[in-house]
Order: sequence, then structure tokens, then C-alpha cells
Amino acid sequence: MNLAHIRVVLCDTRHPGNIGAVARAMKTMGLGDLRLVRPARFPHGDASRMAVGAIDVIDRARVELDLADAIAGCTRVYGTGSRPRKLALRTISPRAMAADIADGQAPVALVFGGEEAGLGNADLELCTARVEIPADPAFASLNLAAAVQVLCYECRIAALAGTHPPPTPPAPREAFEHLITAFDGALAASGYYDNKNPRLAIDSLRRLLQRAAPSRAELQMLRGMLARLAPPR
Repeated sequence: MNLAHIRVVLCDTRHPGNIGAVARAMKTMGLGDLRLVRPARFPHGDASRMAVGAIDVIDRARVELDLADAIAGCTRVYGTGSRPRKLALRTISPRAMAADIADGQAPVALVFGGEEAGLGNADLELCTARVEIPADPAFASLNLAAAVQVLCYECRIAALAGTHPPPTPPAPREAFEHLITAFDGALAASGYYDNKNPRLAIDSLRRLLQRAAPSRAELQMLRGMLARLAPPR
């Protein structure tokens, strides 16, 4: 996922301070493309004051006449909202949304409605899915910047996951048991069990190695060490 391809779109924002807070939320997660559709007041000093270090996002923000212009060129458009609407839109969580776009390189848009009513049906009809943050139903209303932060965070986590190589898979179970058998034989031959309970000792060793989740190559290394350390016959 390329975070530079993610576009945050705010529709009908009433309070300019919220635009600044959104810019800050975006920048902390590595996003910088902000579009504003029908903002009540912008540019405005409150937006700049609330940006706190993200004034560059405010300065680059583009004002559009309608949502269609703001999402032009985007392959997928995710509208947000907690209120159910009678629209045939797939509803997904923020995490599922981030996974949905994790492998893509084309521009996508995250669309947020105004502070009081959220996205209207006309704007939601331009979206390909609706993202619903699983907040407490007793108080499901999030501040606009907080909602933007949640979605941007999930996008960043998905992007970072793609920058790391997959973890080395642990060794097959049978290889692990072969190592335990080798340890058991080596410990018995060395006299380690003379004043100990062999079962308790090998169970403790088993738990230790299970926590380490060694790979096949690491098990082979340990078996090679045991073979070299075995007392001469």
C-alpha cells in the first residue's frame, strides 16, 4: 500500500478547526492528500491553528464543488458513517477496509461527512463501500478528527505490515520432537539426570523451546551442537 495514494475527503465541514485537526491526524499517519467538498469556511485561521505542525497539509488541501470531483480518478471510495442507510452498500470495518486496499497502488478515497448529519445519501451513492467504526452503540458518535485518525491508523498499520518480510515459519512438529529426543539422549549420556527427575527436566526444556518457536534451520543447528558435544563412547 502506498499511503500517498490515499485521499481523505471531507464533505460539508462546518467548523474550520476540525479541518486543521484532521490535517494533523492525517500527517501523524503519513497521509497528506486532503480534499474539501463544500466547506462552510475555508481557508480560515482556526484550521491553521488546529493543524499544529501539519500546516503543509492545509496549504495543499484542494476545495472541490462536489464529491464527484474530489474522488475523480479513485478506483475505490469508502464512505463513513454509523447510521444505517437504505442503500445497497457493502459495510465493512476500518481494518477490513485497510486490508481491502493493502495490495493496491491506484488512488483510493476515504470520505467523511459533516459533523452533524454525516454523509448524505447522494454522496454515499458515489461510494463503493461504507466503513463503520465499531464504537459503543450507546455513544457511537466520534469527533470528525478522531474518525479520520482511526481509518488513517488502520491504513498505516496495513502499509507497515507490507514492508516487513513474513516471519520465518516454525519447524514442523516432528522435527521439534526429534530435537527433544536428541536432547534427552545427550542429557542422559552426560549424567545430567543423575540427581534429577528426567521427565520434569525434559518437560521444562520442551516448554522453553516451544516459547522460542525455532525454525527448521535453528533446530538443525541445535542438533548439530548436541552431536559435537556428545561425550566420546
